Amino acid sequence: MRYVKGEGVTNQGRVRSDNIASREHQGLLFRSKAEVTLFIALTRAQLPVAPLPVFVRIGKFYNRLEPDFVVIYKGLTFIIEVDGDTYHRESPAEADKRLVPLTWEGVEVRRIVVRPNDPNALPIALQDMRQAFGHAREQFGADVGNANGRLDQGNLDLPPESFLLDLCLQGPEQLRETLQRQTLTGQEVWPFVATALSQQGTERPYWFLVSMVDDIGQLIGQLRRAVAVSRQDQFKERCNAAIRALEAKRQERTLAPATEIATFTVAQTAAAEAARENIPDSMDRNEGTIREASLEAAPPLAAVYAGEFTAGQAFPAVYASDNPDSKKYWTRQLLIAATDAGDRSMLITVLREPQFVNLKTDARKALRLVDILTYGPNIELG
Repeated sequence: MRYVKGEGVTNQGRVRSDNIASREHQGLLFRSKAEVTLFIALTRAQLPVAPLPVFVRIGKFYNRLEPDFVVIYKGLTFIIEVDGDTYHRESPAEADKRLVPLTWEGVEVRRIVVRPNDPNALPIALQDMRQAFGHAREQFGADVGNANGRLDQGNLDLPPESFLLDLCLQGPEQLRETLQRQTLTGQEVWPFVATALSQQGTERPYWFLVSMVDDIGQLIGQLRRAVAVSRQDQFKERCNAAIRALEAKRQERTLAPATEIATFTVAQTAAAEAARENIPDSMDRNEGTIREASLEAAPPLAAVYAGEFTAGQAFPAVYASDNPDSKKYWTRQLLIAATDAGDRSMLITVLREPQFVNLKTDARKALRLVDILTYGPNIELG
């Protein structure tokens, strides 16, 4: 009779028979007191929240996903997994692996440990929760103000690379929502361009921000000021090359083939095409070895070769492999093959995960290539 009345019917996750959601609060199910505590905090913060929702992804692979919480805030979707020694038997690594199909669609994962039996001991307080969700806009403004103030004093004090990658991961479309701006000024963008050009090794992405600039001429002027105060020859050389490329973009003309940006783009694009073409041979050559593609990874890899998948779309299956040698080998092949804007998440994941430390150079080259191809100046690829 309860089910006829609608009682007990829920769309919340119940699939884990070893950890049934047995607690009830406000007509909703929870697996632990810590989850209830966090739910209360989220509702007090007036954030839209879905506790224990079920996501089903159907395609070449079937995934049933049950994150502890999904929170929507200002156009962003967040997953919260509540961990505890006695009530959550999944390790953070296991949870991250399980949530790959969602994170690969751009969902940001924040892991929050809630202390049981202490409602006032949330490590992230209500105000801090809001700051965690809305920090990008505030940090952007602070970094811009600091960099311009220091430039006026004749010094370079640039934003951190990690924040540049945060912005890159969002891309222009999401950044317009995050920053609540449709366009950016040259004064706002130059510090991040300078950060990209000041790093050792491969230049970091910055054209995605250039695409949002309302006046490229102003951006060029600010970069020239940065060149004037810098003491680093490599930075000056890179800045001057970037200025020439910005001039080409502003004038809507093709970048000269002999420039470093053009030669890099042509060479890396050719390498990406070759990597995709070589996938079948690589799969055959590594069959029966420690690099053999897993049964789950083989179809997506074949789809990359066929042009049906981007490299980033194939990455979740490769990432899920329990064989570290196979995972690293095929991740590298996907990095080399990456040319699509949707591959950014894969590339930044590789840059940030310690298990891929030996693949950072490949990831940085691919991220730069994707940035140039998607948002940069016109380049003749041949």
